[in-house]
Amino acid sequence: MAKNRARLHRKVLIIQLTRMGDLIQTIPLLKGLFEQSNPSHITLVCVREFSRILDSARFVHRFLRIPASDVYKLCKAEDMNYLTELATHPYFAEDYDLVINLTHDYMTGLLANRVKAAEKAGVVHRSRTDGYIPDRWGRYLFAVVRNRRVNTFNLVDIHMGIGKVKHKPMVPFLTPPSRARRKIDVLLSREGIHRDCPIICIHPGANLIHRTWPIEYFASLAEILVRNTGVTVVITGFGRTEEQLGGELIEFCRKKGLPKSRIVNMVGKTGQNELVALMERAILLVTNDTGPIHIAAAVGTPTVGIYLSTAFPGETAPYGSGHVTISPALDCYPCLRPEERSGCGLKCRWSIKPEIIFDVASAIIDGRVDDSLVRRRLSFDGVAIMQSRFMSNGTLIYLPCNEQDGKAFAHLVAERYAWEGVLGLNSTFELVEFADKESLLQEVALRRFFFEKLGTIAEKACQNESRRLDKNGLHGSFARLVNSFRISTPSLFPDYFVSPLWPSKMEEGASLWRLKCIDINIALERLGELEQWIKSQNFQFA
Repeated sequence: MAKNRARLHRKVLIIQLTRMGDLIQTIPLLKGLFEQSNPSHITLVCVREFSRILDSARFVHRFLRIPASDVYKLCKAEDMNYLTELATHPYFAEDYDLVINLTHDYMTGLLANRVKAAEKAGVVHRSRTDGYIPDRWGRYLFAVVRNRRVNTFNLVDIHMGIGKVKHKPMVPFLTPPSRARRKIDVLLSREGIHRDCPIICIHPGANLIHRTWPIEYFASLAEILVRNTGVTVVITGFGRTEEQLGGELIEFCRKKGLPKSRIVNMVGKTGQNELVALMERAILLVTNDTGPIHIAAAVGTPTVGIYLSTAFPGETAPYGSGHVTISPALDCYPCLRPEERSGCGLKCRWSIKPEIIFDVASAIIDGRVDDSLVRRRLSFDGVAIMQSRFMSNGTLIYLPCNEQDGKAFAHLVAERYAWEGVLGLNSTFELVEFADKESLLQEVALRRFFFEKLGTIAEKACQNESRRLDKNGLHGSFARLVNSFRISTPSLFPDYFVSPLWPSKMEEGASLWRLKCIDINIALERLGELEQWIKSQNFQFA
C-alpha cells in the first residue's frame, strides 16, 4: 500500500530562475504535470520578485522564492559560496522523482546535479567540463540559443517537452485573484471606465530601450484607435523607466487633442496580480517583446507583439491561438549586438508604421482572428507578420501572413518536420499549404542528403565504439560534415549534434553515437514521408 501511495504523487522539483516571461511560459508545464494521471507534488524554485504572478496557481505546492540579487550572485557572478549555502536548504536535501532545470546555466546545473532524483531533465553539470542534458527537448533548446532564426517551436511547447507533458492547447492558464479583479474594477471606474467599456492596453516599455517601438508611434496608434473605434486605450507599465515612457505617451496624446476619458494612464498603479486582472479585462494588448505580453496571452487576451532589434519572436512569442507578431523584414534583423552596428541608428525601430499595427489590431477587434490574417496574405513591404494557431499534434505554430513569405517559410517547414520526428511528435502535412512547394522539396532533399552522409559516419562510429576515435578519425569527419551543413543552410541540427552537453556516460543502454544514429534515422524517415506526400499531391510546380 505504501508503494501505491508513493506512485500517486510524483515529487517534482523545477528550477526556473530566469525572467518573468519565461516563468509565465513555464506555467503550462506546471499545470500539465499537476493534471497528469499520476498527479505531481511540485516544488518551484523561482525569482521572488516575479513569483507573485503565481499567487492563484493551485498546482504549485511549495515555492522557494530567491531574491533577484541572490539570483545574480548564483547565475551571473557564479558565487560558489552562495551555491553551497543555497544547497543546504531542506528542499534540496529531499529525494525527488523528477528534477527539471529550466535555467540552463552552469551554476543551476551544479545545483540540479546535487539533488537526488530518479530522473533529471534540462542542464545538469558535474563540473565545468562535465555537463550534459539528458533529454532531447532540452538539447534542442540548447541548440536554439545558437540559431534562433530556424526555430518554430514555442518555449511553452519546449518546456512541456522537457517535462514529458503531453502537448495540447492549454489556454487560458493564468487566473488573477478575486481581490485583484476587484481592485482593477475600482481603479477603472474612477477613470470612468465601466464593465461594458471595451479597453485596449498599450504597454510601451521593455527590458531594454532598443527593443521598444518609438513612443511617437505608440501615440499615433492610440490616436488612430480612439478616432476610428469605440475603445478606450489604457497605458500600462512598471517602475521608473516605464512611468517616464507612460508620461511621455500621455503628453503626446494630449497634444493630439485626444480626450482624457479615452486615454488612461495606469503605469505604476498596478502590481503583478492587478496587471493580470487588467489584461483579462482588455480585448487586446499591443506591446513590445516583454513580460506583459505573456500575461495577456496566459489569460486568453489577444496580443499584437512588436519585435525589434535583439527581440525575436521565435520561441518567445505569446502562447495561444490568434496572436500576431510583427517584426522588420531587414537583413540585419535580429541583431545580436546593436551597439556594434556603427551607423545603424536602430532603423528597425522606425520600420513598422502605426497604420500597419492598426490594420492588424482592427482585424482582431472585429473578430476576424482565426487564420484571417494568414488567409488575407497581407502585402506590407518591409515587415514580417505572423499569426499563431495550434496544430493537430497540440503544439503551437506561427504562420506567415505576408504573401511573399512562402519560399522563406519552406526551410522552416522542412526543419520542423524533421524535428517533430526526433522530438517524438505526431506529424501531419498541414504546414505544406503555407510553403512554396518547389522550395520545400529542395529543402527536404538537402537535409536528406546531409543526414544520409551523417548517418554513415555515425554507424561506423557505433561499430567501432570500443576503439579510441581521435580527432582525425570519425569524430573529425562527423564534425567537418556538420560544419559544412551549417555553412550551406540554416538548421539547428549542426548545433544539436556537436553540442558539448550530450550525455557523457552510457544512458538507457545506448552510447552517445547510438543516440545520434537514432535521431538521424528518425529525421530521415520523417523527411522521406514528407517528400513522398508532396510528390503524391500533384502540385503544379513552376
